[in-house]
Amino acid sequence: MKYLWQIYIRISDHRWAVVGIIGGSAFILGFIGYRELGQLNNKSYSFSDLYYLTLQLFVMYCESPAQGWKLDVSRWLAIVATMSTALFAAVALFHEQIKRFRIRYLKNHAVICGVGRKGIRLVKELCRNGRVVVIEADEKNDNIPVCRQLGAFVLTGDATDSIILEKAGVLRAKYVIAVCEKDSANVQIAVKVGKLLQNGTQYRNPVNCFVHIVNLRLCTLFRQHRIFYSTGRNFDVRVFNIFEISARMMLKENPPDREPIGISYPRRVHLVVIGFGQMGESLVTEAAKIAHYANGKRLCITVIDREAGTKEICFRTTYPRFGEICDIRFIASDYSLQLEQAKQWAADPNFLTSFFINLDDDTASLSCALSFDAAVSVSGIPFFVRMANKNGLAVLLENDDGKLSGRIKPFGIIREICTKSYVLNEEPDRLAKKIHRNYLHKSMAAGVKMESRPSMQPWKYLNPFYRSANRQQADHIYVKLRAVGAGVCPETDETEPFAFTEQEIEILAKMEHARWCAHHYLEGYTRGPRDDEKKTHPDLIPWEELSEEAKVFDRETVHN
Repeated sequence: MKYLWQIYIRISDHRWAVVGIIGGSAFILGFIGYRELGQLNNKSYSFSDLYYLTLQLFVMYCESPAQGWKLDVSRWLAIVATMSTALFAAVALFHEQIKRFRIRYLKNHAVICGVGRKGIRLVKELCRNGRVVVIEADEKNDNIPVCRQLGAFVLTGDATDSIILEKAGVLRAKYVIAVCEKDSANVQIAVKVGKLLQNGTQYRNPVNCFVHIVNLRLCTLFRQHRIFYSTGRNFDVRVFNIFEISARMMLKENPPDREPIGISYPRRVHLVVIGFGQMGESLVTEAAKIAHYANGKRLCITVIDREAGTKEICFRTTYPRFGEICDIRFIASDYSLQLEQAKQWAADPNFLTSFFINLDDDTASLSCALSFDAAVSVSGIPFFVRMANKNGLAVLLENDDGKLSGRIKPFGIIREICTKSYVLNEEPDRLAKKIHRNYLHKSMAAGVKMESRPSMQPWKYLNPFYRSANRQQADHIYVKLRAVGAGVCPETDETEPFAFTEQEIEILAKMEHARWCAHHYLEGYTRGPRDDEKKTHPDLIPWEELSEEAKVFDRETVHN
């Protein structure tokens, strides 16, 4: 049924042309057929008679049994044309009723609220493997016809309206993804879906709601909202931010420690971030979570932005303990005035420098990257430039084979980020979930009962704080492996058993403690007696001052 509907949608734009061709062919063949029939029966039909007789074919009336192939084919084509016209007219007349009827019986489908650049990308991917209902407020949105061609059901209306959400079948949906342009609308959608589920006692299907919030501070605030804890186990709300996803992907695929950083490595990692908007801030915070290396040297970050003064105040207000994690300085300047300084940073033997250009416009970002690339003559220095669209200026960075050339590499491309895998956290969370399962097994073996503390919960019901901790630990595994000259490869029958040496475990445990401290500092924790409500913890101290019990825990963490 789904495929028949998709075929109908694909031909619907040309349906009247098809009917016209069929009807025209039926009329011509019928006209000729009746004229030949008259000649055969020695009857003389006038032009008016032939015209009238031919038209009768379209109401399924033939004056006499068809003789000759022309008249026979004509009457069947006329039936097809008449029935098609009636069918298309009925569909057009009752389109809304048919659509609502079909949606009423959908289950385990996806509801996508908003079909801008992010929404249409998700529609394309989710339509491949399931049913999708789209809610879009702007009925003139250019992506609506694309959604219908893909087989998605489209409802035009306000996605924050409970009636529209019920019509979309959110109570029976598997996913509800809110990607409207306004953060306030996305938050309101999540709240409305939660209330509908609380009242809809006849439905027991768990609904996973994914809410996109652009503003990083609002994103952090919403993650702490009571909706995460008071909606019940049939409703799971998750916040995602396209800039956080992009920064996380970027640092995993292009790690700042591009050289092996062992315990005796002399250089510090230095990130030069040009443009401190949403993407720039995401890169800084994501780097602070994972940039903890075997040599113990703190990450160094330089931010260049015309409004650096104001943005620094906002940033330090949001992350008051950021200085405990790494060294960061803000320079209020246009990037063009820092080209000479960039040469010095790149040439400084004490730093391993990378440049990240995050201006709001693709043209400005690429222009900035080309300026720095021309100014910095030191080989091996990478320049990562944020480009929203791969089909735009990013193609200028590719060679004839379609591969990236030179030191400038684009990132943050919408179509690579807005995928089911990353938005729904399927691929990135695979390792994080395994880490959490290991933690649960180890804790239960030690006598700790499930649900006895916030961290002792299945992943689906885990507090966002602990989910984030597991994700950061998963991302940091690759940093740890590079520190001891190891890596990840697919397991085969010929894979030899692997084990860290005691010295390597000690190095990795120190790195893990530094990462753990960074996570807690970013979440607003300070040193003090253990109290998660007041956000204090006694282990926010240097490795050397830790108790042996805490050190053993870190060693076991990296060993497992």
